[in-house]
Amino acid sequence: MQLKEHAVGPVTILALSGRMTRNDHFGLLTERVKDLVHAGRSKLVLNLGGVSYMDSMCLGEIVSSLVTMRKQSGTLLLSNVPERVERLMQMVQLSSLFQTFGSEEEAVRSLVS
Repeated sequence: MQLKEHAVGPVTILALSGRMTRNDHFGLLTERVKDLVHAGRSKLVLNLGGVSYMDSMCLGEIVSSLVTMRKQSGTLLLSNVPERVERLMQMVQLSSLFQTFGSEEEAVRSLVS
């Protein structure tokens, strides 16, 4: 997994790409989200458009990141969720936890308006 970060005003975007498995930098996302929360960044968009595969362990890491943000009154949104990841979320009944957007721009707009 690769993680690229940029900001649009008060919103931090983490663009994830590649394979997300417990053998591919597992824990990197969780640690980065904790760092962002400690830095006072409370609006986060995870852009999953570049994710080619995700296992259930990494889906758990995204859930953990959501919990971390919510504990600090923050918001975590998902954008560009690949169909394969969407099916995994539905299969384990986690789709209702996340607010998802078709594009990064739509997600950012919802956080700044």
